[in-house]
Amino acid sequence: MARDSRKNNDQRVPKGQSKPRGHHHVPLMLQGAWAKPAKGKLPQVDVFDKHDSRSFRTSGENIMLGRDFNSFDDGEMALSLEGGMGKIEDQASKAIQRLRIERSLADLAAEDRAAVCVFAALQRLRGLGIRAQMLDVDAQIRARLREGGDDPDTIPQLAGGQDPEQIKLTALMLIRNNLDVFAKSLALKAMFLFQPPRGRTFLLGDSPVVMSNSTDHSPYGNIGFEVEGIELYLPVAPDLAIGFWCPTLVTFMETALNQCETSLRNTAAAAMFGIGPEVLKLRGMRADLASREGRIRQELAHIGAGTPVQWDSSNLDYVNSLQVAQAERHILSHDGDFALVRRMIADNPAFRGGPRSMLQ
Repeated sequence: MARDSRKNNDQRVPKGQSKPRGHHHVPLMLQGAWAKPAKGKLPQVDVFDKHDSRSFRTSGENIMLGRDFNSFDDGEMALSLEGGMGKIEDQASKAIQRLRIERSLADLAAEDRAAVCVFAALQRLRGLGIRAQMLDVDAQIRARLREGGDDPDTIPQLAGGQDPEQIKLTALMLIRNNLDVFAKSLALKAMFLFQPPRGRTFLLGDSPVVMSNSTDHSPYGNIGFEVEGIELYLPVAPDLAIGFWCPTLVTFMETALNQCETSLRNTAAAAMFGIGPEVLKLRGMRADLASREGRIRQELAHIGAGTPVQWDSSNLDYVNSLQVAQAERHILSHDGDFALVRRMIADNPAFRGGPRSMLQ
């Protein structure tokens, strides 16, 4: 993996100046909403370690961080994004705290929306997961080359591909050079708020911005910021999450609402005046349509008003399962309930790690 020798004077660490050491990849301003007061201690979070199926309680100061995680220095090049990331977190923190209190996007200023988008893009790009995926792809390429009788160590483009420091530099350069592109993509999405059923809470993984897409784009992949139908979710509190949807999904909901309304109008007379078993089926179908119409209408009303869409347990389990599947190692729970995590790992041990790409 070739090193990019470009330097940015604003991001370099002057020689002789001490650097910050413990760098969070999920910042305390986000973790803090999952923390609880602890007698004589800093606020504590309940954590599940997917690697060894162990749960424990600790301060957010000790979790979801790494030594010099956001800085690189090999003696020839020094690059630190920690300061810039801190500014992004500070700007987003005010907006997110306002969302937690007011529970509405309606009065969120344009600059606050932008700050949330930049922060969400940053959280998608940094973390353990993306670096683990880079290492894994390099390992697959090397294995494929060896299978064909080639020596991967003779290929200059793969130099340093299994060196964690070089992987870190590549990941940092990805953020430095592309963060604005990803943030602009999020700004063009439909932004919503969601809340879980009473008594249930969102999990928070170490890759907190999760992605999903139910649209089939075969034979191509369907996960990507610009892929039609993409959904992204960022929990910002145990009882509140931000969603970023491809605008086509809102159009789909509006179309579905119109279809429900049309079907109800067209079958009203037959359901009212008809007789026989077929009418009973028709009335049952209309009851289902009316229920669906009411649900979609209510969700669209919340989306339009900027207030939280009320999710049921199946919706919550869906997003929480994404947090589990896409976390590389650690997951936070406000109430210490990790039953879903344990069940998913028992069903599929691959969930002990984060997602991996398979070379074709």
